[in-house]
Amino acid sequence: MKNSKKIPSMKMDDFMNTFMNRWKAKGFFINSQDISTTFHFAPFRFDYYALGICTSGYAKIMINGEEFHYDKDSFALLLPNTVSEVLEVSPDYTAMSVYFEKEFLLTDTNTYQLDRYQLLNQQGIPCIKIADQETNLIIEYIERLRSKMEDLGHLFRDSIIRSQIISLINELEHIYLSNYIDHHRISPQLGKEKLLADFKGLLHKHVKKEHHTSFYADSLHVSTKYLNELLKETTGKTTKSLINEALLTEAKILLKTGRFNVSEVANILEYDNLEVFSRFFKKGTGISPLKFKNA
Repeated sequence: MKNSKKIPSMKMDDFMNTFMNRWKAKGFFINSQDISTTFHFAPFRFDYYALGICTSGYAKIMINGEEFHYDKDSFALLLPNTVSEVLEVSPDYTAMSVYFEKEFLLTDTNTYQLDRYQLLNQQGIPCIKIADQETNLIIEYIERLRSKMEDLGHLFRDSIIRSQIISLINELEHIYLSNYIDHHRISPQLGKEKLLADFKGLLHKHVKKEHHTSFYADSLHVSTKYLNELLKETTGKTTKSLINEALLTEAKILLKTGRFNVSEVANILEYDNLEVFSRFFKKGTGISPLKFKNA
């Protein structure tokens, strides 16, 4: 099973190398024109951040095993390790997007600053609808970013782009907190930010094999109680619920885009008993893994 069925991983350089070389862009790219040139009609897992706003037409895109419909004023912010597959695009589809690697922003930013943003935690934002004035604000930011990217002679171009992306993230965080969650959670202190970031890294790396909270707590050298309280404070969710969410996401990806059958998916996710995996999946999604795969 470790073979042709595996979903390929892709770095920014792998599919935007021509564009990035033209503008001497390293670790970022701003697309305010034809976004279809960056589309892939086969599943792939990317290792960078991607945010975009649809300005006309529509597109159907599979994100982590779930299908989303994007039309005007649809916004998405996708995180590293996301699996994406374009299913359908209308002839009049247009959108604007910003791609960046975490390392690019961290050149001038504390390593754990990004983890204080709700936007950049957990599963990202696969698709939300925003107001026209919010769409216009995002478009203005992206146009400024694109203009600065094209200013090849500016000695501090990359630093300005870096600060403008952070400013855009702050604007998006405001939109998200104001409209899409019930309350504002207090930003964690630096030590907690590091622990949260380390937990997320462990989860991405080990969730297929490690399903128990004790593994993550032991790896972080904290008690299971403390880890649970920290995650509850910063994300609103318990350690176990975050592990289960990550497991469900991996299961959906494998079922929908990895071309594995249900038994193979259960085996990849270290479930010795197919019935246990099926119960877990149905509890989390409301349908059986077989029905989800065939839907």
